[in-house]
Amino acid sequence: MSIRHRLTLLIGLLILAVVAIYGVAAYQAIRSSADAGERLSSAAGLLVSLVLGPADRMRTQIRETAREPGLQRYLEGGAPGREPAVAALAAAGGSSAGTVIELWDERGRPLPAPGDAPPFADSAVRARILEAARARGDAVVGPLVSTGGRIVVPVVAPVRGSDGARVLGHLVRWVPLEVDPATRETIADPIGPGSALYVTNADGDVWTDLRRPVPAAWTDFPGADGGLASYHTADGRSWSAATVTLDGPPWIVAASLPTAQILASARSTLPQLVALGAGLLVSCNRS
Repeated sequence: MSIRHRLTLLIGLLILAVVAIYGVAAYQAIRSSADAGERLSSAAGLLVSLVLGPADRMRTQIRETAREPGLQRYLEGGAPGREPAVAALAAAGGSSAGTVIELWDERGRPLPAPGDAPPFADSAVRARILEAARARGDAVVGPLVSTGGRIVVPVVAPVRGSDGARVLGHLVRWVPLEVDPATRETIADPIGPGSALYVTNADGDVWTDLRRPVPAAWTDFPGADGGLASYHTADGRSWSAATVTLDGPPWIVAASLPTAQILASARSTLPQLVALGAGLLVSCNRS
């Protein structure tokens, strides 16, 4: 074989080596992104289970409590039934710390409460919740409400008349949205350092990181179509997130990770690949 042919073969082999190395690196970067996407999706699924289970139980409980005869008699007859109604409300409050129970008339105006407490929320918030309850026609978990540095969840059930059809008013239980820190970390840790978990209303007006109310996590959050998507924070950073719209409460859950972190492994090998490629090209030129 002539020297010319040998040089051509050597250059070809070197080029194939460069292509192969870059191909392996590209595969690893794609695999790293896919693994991150799977971790985000898995965390979002766990988060759905975490919030849906209690929400379903609260709906069942308040539906049963709304059938209490004392509530029905008060809404139908007024003052004479006040004492039984207040007693029923006190019992419906349960033992959960921070829980507030209210009885609304058909227009959403709060009626008697234990201790004659003032309305828990303003008229605009009550109107929004009443609209959701009327649309469902049954017990419903309403939108997240931010108040006093915490997130509360309204659980609402219609109180019906003796005919079982006419809605006399609504029983409302305000329940703090609280997630045990250890449970939260159990979900977040497998995603990786710097990850974030969120629950927000479907229209993105109220956000929580499962610890406290937080500002809207992403400046361009359009809602949730499922799967993996990219969003940006106010500081311009890009995040990848798996989002799920819940079937029931009007919430969206999201598990997210900085996009830069997902691509970190690929970026860390890029300078080495460039140096290797340059070395191979120099070798080709010398040959």
